[in-house]
Amino acid sequence: MSEPPNNLDAEAFLLGAMLLKDEVIDAVSESVIPSDFYRPAHGIIYSAMVELRNAGEPIDALTVVNAIQERGLMDRVGDPSIFIDLTANVPSINHARSYARTVLDFALRRRMIALAQETILKSHDLTNNPEALLDEYQAASIALGSSVIDREPDDHDVNEFTSAAHAKGVVGEWVVPKLVRRGHKVMIVGGEGSGKSWLLRYIAICAAHGIRPFRHTKVNPVRTLIVDAENPEDALYESFMAILKGVTNFGPHSDAVSRIWWRPQGINLRNRADLAEFENVLRVRRPDFVCMGPLYSLYANNPKEPWETGAIEVQKILKQLVVRYDLALMIEDHAPQSDNQGNRNWRPYGSSMWLRWPDIGIGMKPIGESGTGFELIRWRGDRVPTDWPKFIERGSSTGSPWPFEGRWE
Repeated sequence: MSEPPNNLDAEAFLLGAMLLKDEVIDAVSESVIPSDFYRPAHGIIYSAMVELRNAGEPIDALTVVNAIQERGLMDRVGDPSIFIDLTANVPSINHARSYARTVLDFALRRRMIALAQETILKSHDLTNNPEALLDEYQAASIALGSSVIDREPDDHDVNEFTSAAHAKGVVGEWVVPKLVRRGHKVMIVGGEGSGKSWLLRYIAICAAHGIRPFRHTKVNPVRTLIVDAENPEDALYESFMAILKGVTNFGPHSDAVSRIWWRPQGINLRNRADLAEFENVLRVRRPDFVCMGPLYSLYANNPKEPWETGAIEVQKILKQLVVRYDLALMIEDHAPQSDNQGNRNWRPYGSSMWLRWPDIGIGMKPIGESGTGFELIRWRGDRVPTDWPKFIERGSSTGSPWPFEGRWE
């Protein structure tokens, strides 16, 4: 078996710097502990120096040796001449923090290896519950942490940040032109049977074929993924055929990539297995744009917990996926029922946490009694200027080959 990761030079350099300058002890003692050292003698020396410093005692080779001898540990340290080598070989006292970071990094590696080995052994024991083992492993991993000693902060000069972002071409990249940007989240809210799912499928398939939704002009195609967690197969078939009819009349794009992940039984993103399955689709297919819903079929709340608990957890999961896979996300949700006066809010149903989560929040407010026309109202202001139409109408009512037509006045 190979020797565990270690850096004895960094350990010795850190101890030497501490012997030469007391202030180094103050700088590292809150983060470094004796067990961070791979060589036991180094941990004993470190512990003695920290205890002397805390007691206000002077620190040099002689006082440290005396302290170790008082504890009966000198036989584990070896010849006192080790202290001459420690102070003589330090490249620079000014680099003490760097030595400490190296000691911590190697200590963390060894602890990660030990945790993994322990988990492997427990996994072979079939009496252990695998879900409980995974929870235990995750909790232990977080507990390991990574001590930090004045690492260079992960902040940016504003001018450098904007220049770098512009150079990478990430500034204002529209996945669907003037409707949704990469990294942004859109929520569409409407009543039952209003066509929210159809609308999302229409936008996704148009985007995949290089067609700008509502305007029906040519744009660059993107990879899209439709996640349907409710509708039956025949409903999907009918909507796809209607949308593809318009695409065919327009001229389909030869490189179009639009896929569907169909889960009519619903998905629970709070469930580890469901989330892993969904993330596998994202990892393999790498969509630029994901349309999914309805929201209430994407996760489950525990009856004993507040609504906000599930909403906050799922929002965090979705935001992480948006960032990790560099995609744009659109979700549809039902609006709450009307109040006693017949008024209806065109905002997300359930937890109020959803009100502030998206970058664009749109409600489909019906116009008249026909159920074919809608005013797109904002229940949350757009984070960036967009070109969503003010009104949309079902194509069947206008004779259009498209499922939806937009009006801006």
